[in-house]
Amino acid sequence: METTYTKPVTEEELIERAKQKGNHERVTLEKLNENIESEHYLNPVELHPLTICVLKLKNGFMVHGHSAPAIEENFDEVIGRRLAREQAIKQIWQLMGYALKERIYQERAKVESSQVPVQDGFETYIGTKVIHAQPCTRGAYCELRGWSIPENEEWDTPGYLVEYADRVENMFPGFAGYISWSPKEVFDNAYKKV
Repeated sequence: METTYTKPVTEEELIERAKQKGNHERVTLEKLNENIESEHYLNPVELHPLTICVLKLKNGFMVHGHSAPAIEENFDEVIGRRLAREQAIKQIWQLMGYALKERIYQERAKVESSQVPVQDGFETYIGTKVIHAQPCTRGAYCELRGWSIPENEEWDTPGYLVEYADRVENMFPGFAGYISWSPKEVFDNAYKKV
């Protein structure tokens, strides 16, 4: 069987290849298109027959592509827009591919830095939570809750009062979400300020 490298690669071919390799995580055309918030086309009169496509992504980043026929008489607005859009789409593939690779790299780095070995029968997970927090000592948290400080704890142990943004039970007066306390070092390793 002769191998040809001029045959276009299809999305179906890429999906099938990922299934064969057992890894379904990849940048897909569907995910790429879902990431586009709006598209805009320009045909500057002074630069005719140039067509520019600007794609604005949901995070606000913009990419652009352009096209122009070698012979002005061959200009077709629809074809020009399609070609310019294809060029812009290629940039999104690269950006989303990089973002996926970076996320996987960061997750692996976190797993490798884990100080507790995984036990038999356990799988490793990385979670994401949205929380609200403010600096708070262990003693101030216990006072808020009406608790006594445990004998092995210090009043001035630095930490954070944490309110979980995804919880709606009003378990404590003055708070809409579930509240808890986290030691500063644990908190700083787990959360980044938005």
